[in-house]
Amino acid sequence: MKRISLVALCSVILAAAAFPAFADTAAPEGGPYYNLSPYAPSQGWTQSGGPVKQSPWTVKIGAFFPADRAVKDYAGDTWGVLSGEYALNPSSSSNLKTSIFMDVAGGSNDYGVSWGWNVGNETDAVDSFAMGISLSTLTSRDKGDIAPYLSVSGGFSIDSVGSTVTFGDENSDSTTTVASGVFKAGGGVIIHNRYILEADYSDYGVIEDARLNGWGVSIGYHF
Repeated sequence: MKRISLVALCSVILAAAAFPAFADTAAPEGGPYYNLSPYAPSQGWTQSGGPVKQSPWTVKIGAFFPADRAVKDYAGDTWGVLSGEYALNPSSSSNLKTSIFMDVAGGSNDYGVSWGWNVGNETDAVDSFAMGISLSTLTSRDKGDIAPYLSVSGGFSIDSVGSTVTFGDENSDSTTTVASGVFKAGGGVIIHNRYILEADYSDYGVIEDARLNGWGVSIGYHF
């Protein structure tokens, strides 16, 4: 339940922050105009009067596949990931972009348990909230429909591992939370200057002698 609430809260925060940024980049009347992502050579909606401020927000959703066998057995071998990025230089024509990123990742396992004649249910879960700085660079300045890029990120994470055992109306909870460093490296492509396909390696640190690392894939949208 904590994991669902955390993901829902972060989804609301990202949506609320991105909506006004999206509104700022709406095309002024009188077109035609076009909009490119912050990785593209142009700088937002362009008219004869010059460029208009571009949105710094990108939102991604995807899957994370843990590499550690103990983590897979405890919380599943496929996790959900929700990510948001805020570009610090969205209108720059430089190949190198600097962003603040935020990740929420988590997985869980449910199975039946018994204690004497009592039969219940146990839910084991691992969650990670990460935040830091991301650097990305285009590998090509081609103005075509597909622009490849590479990225590397570093920061901190708050990781938690918990277990909830339920027998009838009685619940028993236990949770361990630690702070760790985060490292991410990957790459992807930007399609039509708006849509993103990405694959990366992420290491969210160590909790209870298990390393929260693995590979992930995601799709994204730049507002």
